[in-house]
Amino acid sequence: MSRYRSFLAVLLLLAACSRGYDPSEIIPIPENISSGSFSDAVSSIELVPLSSDMEHQLGQNVELKLWEDSFVVADNQTSRIFRFSDNGEFINRYGKKGRGPQEYSSIDNIQVRGDTMIVFADGQRILRFHMKDGSWISTDEMESLGVQSYYVDDGLLTYIGYMGDGDPRLSLISNDGKASGFLNSKKSVMAYSPRNPVFSESGDDVFFVDSYSNVINKYSFGKVEPCFTFDFGKYAIDGSFYEFENRMDGARFLLSSEFEIIDRFCADGSDYMLEAMIQAPRKAPAFNYGFSRKGRWTWFTCGEASVDPFAGMFMDYADGVAYFLLDPSLMGNIPAPVVEKIKNKKVLDTISDESNFVIAKVRFK
Repeated sequence: MSRYRSFLAVLLLLAACSRGYDPSEIIPIPENISSGSFSDAVSSIELVPLSSDMEHQLGQNVELKLWEDSFVVADNQTSRIFRFSDNGEFINRYGKKGRGPQEYSSIDNIQVRGDTMIVFADGQRILRFHMKDGSWISTDEMESLGVQSYYVDDGLLTYIGYMGDGDPRLSLISNDGKASGFLNSKKSVMAYSPRNPVFSESGDDVFFVDSYSNVINKYSFGKVEPCFTFDFGKYAIDGSFYEFENRMDGARFLLSSEFEIIDRFCADGSDYMLEAMIQAPRKAPAFNYGFSRKGRWTWFTCGEASVDPFAGMFMDYADGVAYFLLDPSLMGNIPAPVVEKIKNKKVLDTISDESNFVIAKVRFK
């Protein structure tokens, strides 16, 4: 799939901490996970095919958000944002591709905040739309935005990533316009533009994925603290990656080795879910998944990327449900033990290569 073939190019451009968790704990990610462990971990799956009319077909670089009983899908490949009902029917859209006040050329990331859809676009634009009907509210410009941004009560968080020279990797632009920096680093490496959301919110805490780091941090009331630290074992990035005088030499060093990074992290109350990606030269990415319930981590894989539709397609985790966005052209590759967990198996007979994406609502044991 193109989203994986393009990862290397994108890369060259990219113990929970609250309520009873010890942020100093190192959480190991197993190096060898049984290929059948996904079906072992799953309790049930429900499929929701999205409307397949040509106007609302989705591309390969897609993001999913939940709002009330509907799904909001941002298509970063075609710069379109749609909302679908809980049974997959199209409801409305938010803006369109272009350069006008209600338009955007590229989507950096989206945020659903209350009844407002916020679109961070084109590197410096912030567009707002009403969630219910998609009508436009306002458009602002802000030159100091990073690769992704996220509103909190005391201002706007913007993630910059590793840029070297002591610059902060995360900044808060407060409501009065003042800027505060966090996680300053003199490590000089190629900037990382993540393909997945950096931020995940739960209660008063906002968690964020930090580029090449194996640490999940949280922002809360003006402070940034480490929460989870994961041990990637033999896939840990060698420390010499950060010591090259030339950033391009460091990038070539990294891409010539096997390494693991945190690809996505979702928080939902005291439950958490992680997608970690292993990248190796001339190979499709491999993915490890973990979800934590009551402090206990369960690990599994979903098969081979670009072969199994679940691999690399985890999108969100809320109310005990993990949401995956499945490529219709791969639906015939679902392993038989996983098919047996699908409650509405008849849906599989209606899906073809020309169908739109399919949302899978996965519940774990």
